Amino acid sequence: MKNKLKIFLLVALFVVGISAVGAMNKQDTKTVNFLNQEKIQLTHYKTVSASGTTSKIYKDSNDNQYIYNSNNNLVGYLKERTITKENNEMLKLTINKISSDSIVNSFSTNNDLKSKINEFVKSIINTEKTSFDKYELTKIDYVESYNEINFVYTKHIDGYKVNDSITVSVDLNGEVVSFVANRQGMFDNLTEININETELNDYILAEIEKEFKYTDYEIFSQLIDNVDGKIVLANYIKIVLEDGTSTSTIVYYEI
Repeated sequence: MKNKLKIFLLVALFVVGISAVGAMNKQDTKTVNFLNQEKIQLTHYKTVSASGTTSKIYKDSNDNQYIYNSNNNLVGYLKERTITKENNEMLKLTINKISSDSIVNSFSTNNDLKSKINEFVKSIINTEKTSFDKYELTKIDYVESYNEINFVYTKHIDGYKVNDSITVSVDLNGEVVSFVANRQGMFDNLTEININETELNDYILAEIEKEFKYTDYEIFSQLIDNVDGKIVLANYIKIVLEDGTSTSTIVYYEI
């Protein structure tokens, strides 16, 4: 689970380098009602900080981890699970016989499970910042390395996807094993996105020509984001270089 925690924290903090600024602090405790269980006692495990963002991580008696932001809101969870090479390989063999597409389809058409996930998402949303009806279930996919199904809820403004999503992961029994929801309401003050497409395309072309000798390029994804305190349209671009190889880049266009 150590590798997953590392990835999970990168997503939760949206940074590349994370430095631990705190360690065990048994005096810092809290209780939480979670997953319809009775109150759970949590103990502070460590504090992590980067680029002005600080999060505190707590553990329960089973080493499950709970991530709180600087406003003391629960914004992430990671269940402690032991996935050994042996049982993982056996499960993969079983899954390969069924096909991962069949698994995703089974979860996608399970209305009872989707209703359960919807209720869970409602329970973790900070209603002082945003609301459930602003999110849309946009993706359900299978993560082979952890044998999990991801349910991804995303916001859109004026047709543009914004970097405020909630991801809930369940195991193959449909039980929640993690979630991340740390950017709630960040873009809710935006009601419309005014972008001149001609100016945008000219800007992207100029930025590409500064850096690359290319024969073709394709914008494969766009996302409204907050970079260095500025609202931008992040353009994710695949570029075909003159030597026939390809690369990718991100061009930020300030709105």
